[in-house]
Amino acid sequence: MLSAQELKLGYDDKVIVPQLSLEVDTGRIHCLIGPNGCGLSVLLRPWSAC
Repeated sequence: MLSAQELKLGYDDKVIVPQLSLEVDTGRIHCLIGPNGCGLSVLLRPWSAC
């Protein structure tokens, strides 16, 4: 399981997601759904380096 608690995400000194807590079970498929500009790419950016 991947667990993240009280993350703040942003770029260029702009806060895009002020507070995020997330738990993702291993062996399962998850998706993020939201409108354009709501911060989904910002949310995924830290994990792309793993």
